[in-house]
Amino acid sequence: MASLELKGLKKRYGDLQVIHGLDLSVEKGEFIVFVGPSGCGKSTALRMICGLETLSEGDILIGGNSVRNVPPARRGVAMVFQSYALYPHMTVAENMGFSLRMEGVPKAERAGKVAEAARILQLEELLARKPKELSGGQRQRVAIGRAIVRKPEVFLFDEPLSNLDAELRVQMRFELARLHRAIGATMIYVTHDQVEAMTLADRIVVLRSGRVEQIGTPMDLYHRPRNMFVAGFIGSPKMNFFAARVVSVSDAGVEITFDGLRGGPLVLQRRSAALAAGDQVTLGVRPEHLVVNGNGAAGVEAEVEFWEELGSSSYAYAPGFGAGAVVASAHRVPDATVTTGLMPMTFAAERCMLFDAGGLTVF
Repeated sequence: MASLELKGLKKRYGDLQVIHGLDLSVEKGEFIVFVGPSGCGKSTALRMICGLETLSEGDILIGGNSVRNVPPARRGVAMVFQSYALYPHMTVAENMGFSLRMEGVPKAERAGKVAEAARILQLEELLARKPKELSGGQRQRVAIGRAIVRKPEVFLFDEPLSNLDAELRVQMRFELARLHRAIGATMIYVTHDQVEAMTLADRIVVLRSGRVEQIGTPMDLYHRPRNMFVAGFIGSPKMNFFAARVVSVSDAGVEITFDGLRGGPLVLQRRSAALAAGDQVTLGVRPEHLVVNGNGAAGVEAEVEFWEELGSSSYAYAPGFGAGAVVASAHRVPDATVTTGLMPMTFAAERCMLFDAGGLTVF
C-alpha cells in the first residue's frame, strides 16, 4: 500500500473544464470515497489517477513519486469497474490469475496468489466455476479478486455495486469493509450513493461540478456540513430547508421566523456575530429532528400525503409545503392506521442548522 496525493488536478475537454483543481492527500491504508451527483467529475478524477485520462494540469503522486507520465500498467494501481468484465470461457481461478499470466508470472506463484485472494474473498469453493454459474455479488468479488492478486499500491473502485440489487449491495458493502480491514490497502471509491459513502469511508470527498465542496469524515459532513449543498446531499431522507428571516440576535440566541411557522418565532440558542435582524437565512432541519406531533414549542403544519414505513422508523412526506417538500419522522404505534392530511410537526431547535444568504453554514 502507498500514500496518494493529488496536486491541483484539472481536466479539460476543449473549452469544457470538468475538474477545477482537485487537491487531496490520502494516507497509507485510508479508504476515501468520492461522492456527488451525476456529472460532478468523480469518475473522471478516478480515471486520471489510474492513467486512463490524461491530466490537463496538476500532478499525481503515488508513494511520493509522480506518475503523471507513467503508463497505467506501471502505476501500481488496480481498478474495479461497474461492469464485472469477466471472461465467460474462463473459470474463476483463470479470470483472477489472467493478468499475472500475461505478465509471465510462473504457474505455481500464480496459483498461490489466486488461492490467497480467494481465501480473503471467501471464493475457495467457486474457483472451478464459470462466470455464468455465479450470482452478481460473486462475480463482483471475482472482479475484486482479479485486482487483489496484483498486489497494487492503490485500489480504485468505480461504482462497483451499482449493478447489484438492494440486498446484494448491502452484503457487498460489508464485504468491501471487511476486505479493507483484512488487507489494509489504500482505496479510492467512487459512488453517487451517499449511503455507501457514509458506511464505507474513512473520509468523504464531496464533489459538485468538478469542485470540492468539503472533505471530512462521514460524521463531520453529517453534523458539520460546510454549506447547504453538503447538508442536503449527505443524509437520507435529505435535510429540509425553510427560507427564513432573522427577527433578533442576542445573548439568548438567534430568533427567526418564516411563512408557515407555528407557535411563534423559533429561537436557536446559539450565538452568531455574522447575523443581524432582518437578514435572509435558510433554516435546515433533518427529518429525524422534525417530529410529527412532537412536544417542541415551534414547528409547522403540513399536508401529509403519504408515509414511508421502514419498520424501525416512519417518515411523513408533505410535498406541497411552501416552496418544497417536507419530510418528518414519527414515533408510530405498530399496526396503527396510517392517516394523511394536515398534521403538526415540531422542531428540535437544538439540532437545527442555519445557513446565510450565500448558502454557507452559520451554525
